[in-house]
Amino acid sequence: MDEPLLEQTAAEAAQHLPPPLAAPVGDDPSSLRSLLQVALPLTLATCAQTIMHFCDGLFLARSGETAIAAHGAASLLQWLLLSPLQGAVSFTATLVAQYVGAGRRERLGAAVWQGIWLGLLGGGLVTLFGWWGGGLFAAIGHAPELARQEALFLRIACLGAIPGLVGSAVSGFFSGRADTRPVMWIQLCGQTINLILAYLLIFGVAGFPALGIAGAAWATVAGSLWNGLAGLALFLRRRHRREFGTWQQRRLQPEMFGRLLRFGFPSGARFTVELLGWTCFVALIGRIGQTELAATNIVWRINSMAFFPLFGLSAAVATLVGQCQGRRRPDLSRRVAWRGLAVAQVWMLACSALFVLAPRPLLGYFLDPATTSAAHLAQIQSIGVVVLRYVALYCLLDSCNLILLAALQGAGDTRATMLLSLAGYGLFIGVLLLIDRLRLGLYAMWTACTIFVMALALLWLARFQQGGWRHLQVIEQAAAPPAQPSPSSSSASEIQGDNSSQTDAGVTRAVGPQ
Repeated sequence: MDEPLLEQTAAEAAQHLPPPLAAPVGDDPSSLRSLLQVALPLTLATCAQTIMHFCDGLFLARSGETAIAAHGAASLLQWLLLSPLQGAVSFTATLVAQYVGAGRRERLGAAVWQGIWLGLLGGGLVTLFGWWGGGLFAAIGHAPELARQEALFLRIACLGAIPGLVGSAVSGFFSGRADTRPVMWIQLCGQTINLILAYLLIFGVAGFPALGIAGAAWATVAGSLWNGLAGLALFLRRRHRREFGTWQQRRLQPEMFGRLLRFGFPSGARFTVELLGWTCFVALIGRIGQTELAATNIVWRINSMAFFPLFGLSAAVATLVGQCQGRRRPDLSRRVAWRGLAVAQVWMLACSALFVLAPRPLLGYFLDPATTSAAHLAQIQSIGVVVLRYVALYCLLDSCNLILLAALQGAGDTRATMLLSLAGYGLFIGVLLLIDRLRLGLYAMWTACTIFVMALALLWLARFQQGGWRHLQVIEQAAAPPAQPSPSSSSASEIQGDNSSQTDAGVTRAVGPQ
C-alpha cells in the first residue's frame, strides 16, 4: 500500500483494501470455527493469568495469613481505580472490530491512538492517587498491620498504571482484527515475568531481597511494563505503519476521542460499579474477621479457575460481534453470542462439579502448616468448603454475565448496560451494608452474593433477548464517495466485504444506545 493512500477518504481507500477480516477466520465470523480460532489464543493467555494469580496467592499464603488477606483487598482497590480507564481504553477493540467489519481498515491506527492518549493521561492520575489512597483501609476498620500491607501493595502496584493501560489500548488493535496470537504471546511473556519475579521477591531467592507483599507488587509492575512496551513495539512495526497508519495517525483526533469517551467510559463505569460492589463485599467481610477474609480470598483465587479462562472467550465474542455489527449483520452477531454461551456453559458446569466434589484438596494448596496452627488451618478450611458451595451454585449461571454482556458491549450497548449495573450493584451494596449492620455474619454475605450473581445473569439474558442492540454501531458515517455516472452494485459489495448485506455497504452510521 502506498503512503498517499493513507490520506484518501475512507470510501476511496476502501476500494483498494483487501477483505475486512484480518485473521483467517473465514467468510462467516459467526461460525464455531471462527469463534474458536479467535478465542483459543486469548483463552490460553487468560489460563496463564489464572495460573499466575493462583501462584501469587500460593506464594503470599506461604508468607503469612496477613499477606494473602491484604493482597485480596488491595488488588481489588487497585482495579477499582483503574476500571473506568481500563474499560474506556479497552473499547479500542470494539472500534477496531467495527471498522474491520465495515471494510475501513485505514481508520484502525487512529482508533488505537485515541486509547493510548487516554491511557497516558489517566494512568498518571491513578499513579498519583496510589500514593495516598492506602489510608482508606485503616479508615474502614482493618487491623493496623493488615492496613499497612494493603497500603504498601497499592502504592507500588499503581506505578504500573500507565504501561498497563497503554498495553490494553494497543491490544485492541490485534484483538479487534481477530489477530489474537500476538496478544497471547505478549500476555504469556508478561505473566511469566510476573510469576518469576513474584517468587524471587516475595521469598528473597537467588540474592533478591525478601519483600513479602511488596515483592508481589513490584512483580505486577514489571509485568505491566512488559505488556505496554511489547505491545507498542508490535503495533508500530513497519508493516502495520504501512497498512494501517499506526504511526502516521498518532495525533489526537477530537471527534474520535470523543466517541471513545462516549462509548468507552460507560463501559469503564460499569466495570467500576462492578468492582466497587466486590470491593465492598471483601471489605465488609474483613470487618467480620481476618480468618473469614483469608478464607474468602482463597476461595476467590480458586473461583478464578472458573471465570478467568472465559475472559478470553468473552473477548472473542465481543470482537466477532463487533465485526458482524460493522457488516450490519445482527443475525450473525446473535449466532456468535449463543455459540459462545454454549461453550462457556459446558466449562462452568465442569467447574461447579469440581468445587463441590473436591473442595478440600483445592483449599489445601493455600494452607501452610508451617506458618499457621493446625486448629486455625482447620477453621479456614471448614469455612472455605462451605463458601465454595456458594460459588458452585452461582457458576451455573455466571457464563451469562461474561458472554452475553460481552456481546452487548461488542455491539456498542454500553450506556444501558452501565445504568442497569448501577441499579443492580447499588441494591447489592445496600443489602451488604444491612447485613453488616445487623451482624448476620459471613454466610449471609455469601448468600446475598450468590442470589445477586444469578439475578444479574438473568438480567443480561433479558437485555440480550430484547434486541435493542441489533441496530447499534459505534463508528462514524463514512465520507460519501464522489458521484459517478453508474455506480455498480458490485463496487458497494466490495467495500462492504459481505455480499449478503442488503444495505449500502459504503455508509455506516453511529447510533447511540437505545
